[in-house]
Amino acid sequence: MKTKAFRYAFVLVVFYAGQRCALGASGTIGKPAVNAMSGGTLTSQVDDKTGGLKNSGQATMPLETRRMEALPVPYRGANPASALTALYRHIVPDTLKVAADGDDDAPSIQRVLNILSSDGQLGGEIVFLPRIYKLNSPIVQTNQGVWRCVQGHMSTGGLAADPAQRYGGTWFQIGARFIGSSSRPITISSGTAIGATIDGCAFFEIQPASRKPAAGSVTASWKPAAYPFVIGIQDVKGEVFITNTLWRGITKGVYSDNAGRLQVRNAMTDFYTTGFEVHHDYDVDRFIGIHEWGFNGSELDKLHYKTHNENLIRLYRADTPILDDIFAINTFSTIDLEQDSASGPLAGGVPTKVNVGILICDGSVHCILNNAPGATVKVSILDEQGQDSTRASFTAFREGSAIEMAGYGTVQVGSLYAQAMGEAVIHLFGRKCSSVSVGSLVLDEAVAAAGVRGYVADMAACTPSPVAAMNTISLAMPPERIMASPPSTYMPSIAVGLLLWAAQTPHQ
Repeated sequence: MKTKAFRYAFVLVVFYAGQRCALGASGTIGKPAVNAMSGGTLTSQVDDKTGGLKNSGQATMPLETRRMEALPVPYRGANPASALTALYRHIVPDTLKVAADGDDDAPSIQRVLNILSSDGQLGGEIVFLPRIYKLNSPIVQTNQGVWRCVQGHMSTGGLAADPAQRYGGTWFQIGARFIGSSSRPITISSGTAIGATIDGCAFFEIQPASRKPAAGSVTASWKPAAYPFVIGIQDVKGEVFITNTLWRGITKGVYSDNAGRLQVRNAMTDFYTTGFEVHHDYDVDRFIGIHEWGFNGSELDKLHYKTHNENLIRLYRADTPILDDIFAINTFSTIDLEQDSASGPLAGGVPTKVNVGILICDGSVHCILNNAPGATVKVSILDEQGQDSTRASFTAFREGSAIEMAGYGTVQVGSLYAQAMGEAVIHLFGRKCSSVSVGSLVLDEAVAAAGVRGYVADMAACTPSPVAAMNTISLAMPPERIMASPPSTYMPSIAVGLLLWAAQTPHQ
């Protein structure tokens, strides 16, 4: 037993000696030192106001990770080296940074991932510091590595409400080298990556400056830089977890193809074109607690772009996805349903049995947009407000609707509340016929936004489909319209289709 204890003590001495040689006797990284706030050398960093983070200060690198603070004691016949193996699974990438990396933190993160894959184990924890990491080259993960970030924050008003821009936490700046590239900064791929997790991390991109147009004079003059998706998930065929994340001024967020059980939970987001896009998923993805807001600023030219181009969650072939607690402001659509093509052995198809709990869309053109033939959707609570926030006065989007059916399908809604509807609450105009059923429908136009028509539905002629012989909307009770002068009909005179509700019988 004395021999084993001696071996254990010797291994620890060698381990700490190596750590101190690498870090210096004081426990700090040798030159060039890393600024824990900016990601560069120990100089203050101030990015320009077009979207950078302003932080200054410095921090020393930890001599040990948090697992190293409490050293395990070998039990009976345990191998002393196993204790160090346990410690080894928690790596700070800053300790692997070399001078040749320059201002790119991606190589040191890749070194950690390579270590976690090369020693026969499939994963471990990458421990990030509360600073900005700059990604200027691609990272590929093929193991169960967990990205453990220090969770940051932003004020409710976003960039404009916090001029000091001291947000704290771990941030990843996507480098300008990715603009116009098809290479994604982060790729998670292969079945050995099942269980990979990105937790508590924040992402931002430097975007073109706003021209700050006045309300009512906004044109399509601004657009985001052509960054690719930040994260790509490919052929994992199992759970990948993206939790407690913050996305500030991002052109495209997460692309998932043949993942299976992707879970996105508690995401504070500000996307410009696509937030989350899913392809060839056959096994219940989950999107829970998504809050889309103008964290990168709400200048009117940015809002104009978002409300004409952004689809927050795009589902192609997705079987039984679950979405809940979704809020989006200033988007073209919050949930966009599309048809997927086959890809090699992967069958194409459309989103089916899309289960949605609470869905709130504010200042958006559509809450649900369906372009997929045969999609099926169930929603518990749907709340849509269609105000065009770029106008000088309260004005509805001319084409605004809560449910927009360009492709045929079946939609069931428990409770539907709508305001500022320029087109109608429900708009069915696909080539083939759709069926929509609603338990309770309220159209509240009491504030009388300019451009509202006051129609519950609008429908176009269609050919019979597997779900309906003609466009049909069935209500469990008569719709309620709250407005000073509602039109005499619930649909425009040119509408072609059925709007039905059950007759109400007084019982007392």
